[in-house]
Amino acid sequence: MPHADSSLVPPEITSKAEFWVHVHDQLQNLLEDQRDWVWHAPIVTNLANASSLLYNALLAFRPHFGNGDRAVNWCGE
Repeated sequence: MPHADSSLVPPEITSKAEFWVHVHDQLQNLLEDQRDWVWHAPIVTNLANASSLLYNALLAFRPHFGNGDRAVNWCGE
């Protein structure tokens, strides 16, 4: 599953605890069976997708992480 789809937060998730369980499950699915964990040309680490998933999931969970001053502005490796 592409990380963009994984970062969507279903509307029934309303608490931070539910959110982090959801993110954990999505990261586990995204990183399952991956073997390339370090940067070397021309391959960039698979953790870049994990960073993108975290960033977009946090922005998608607007009540806690995606509004105004609380908006996440960076997640990286």
